[in-house]
Amino acid sequence: MDALSFALEFKDSAQPDSFKRQLAMAGQVDDMDTIPDVPELSSTLMYFYNAFFDLCTTRHNGMGIGVISWLSVRQYADYEQLDSFGVHFLHRTVKALDPIYVEHLVNESKKNQKR
Repeated sequence: MDALSFALEFKDSAQPDSFKRQLAMAGQVDDMDTIPDVPELSSTLMYFYNAFFDLCTTRHNGMGIGVISWLSVRQYADYEQLDSFGVHFLHRTVKALDPIYVEHLVNESKKNQKR
């Protein structure tokens, strides 16, 4: 969840070795040591992190931001041929990341309405 929070805060999911350099080149920081380190994810966690963003495209939006349905998670897992542990882990990952992501979308929407 730290990786999602970090990516949303800095609006970038850059690779750890280039993120600080990009901020410095953009003139957004004076001291490289003040930039937080990009949380690193194992390849397995990165797979589920990316799966979450794939599944974000399945939201049903109407009067508000919809949730990612269990059926969408299941269909994604079936397509990816995940075993029962993978299905369970994917579902838990979506349930953990979704409130953070939705809160970010709501806050961004409020900021844009004030402009």
